[in-house]
Amino acid sequence: MRHQLETAGYLTKPVTAAALWDVLRQFGERADSVLVVDDDRDFVRLLSRLLDNPVRRYTVRTAYCGQEAPEMLRRWEPDLLLLDLRLPDISGEEIIRRMQADGRWRGIPIIVVTGQDAPETAVPLQGSLAVTKPDGLVPGETIQWIQGVVDTATHRALLR
Repeated sequence: MRHQLETAGYLTKPVTAAALWDVLRQFGERADSVLVVDDDRDFVRLLSRLLDNPVRRYTVRTAYCGQEAPEMLRRWEPDLLLLDLRLPDISGEEIIRRMQADGRWRGIPIIVVTGQDAPETAVPLQGSLAVTKPDGLVPGETIQWIQGVVDTATHRALLR
């Protein structure tokens, strides 16, 4: 039985540059560093190149299996995690559960990047944007979703 996954987004492979940038825009300037956890080294290199864009450069570190992810998190806390659910040793779902249970890592937004369909139990964090359209994104819709997230965050900030 699957537990609920709290994620800040979901991308289905093959990931396009446009889809990746659409999901990353929700974090604005708050995210400068990214940990990519995926056992497909070619895919990791592709994501690393996409994240080293002249418009917006991210510091990228990588882990190629589930065992490496917590070790990397202990040494270096990223602003964002791009995580494959299907890893050879520990499932991405288990990594998410461990992060949710550990106070140090609970606040790191997770974008699931996987070749499987979105899990029915995936629950976006409040105030986040989950991208789950397998037939692609319409730019106008994406802008409306992002604006909704920004409006909600702004409203909450004003109430504090």
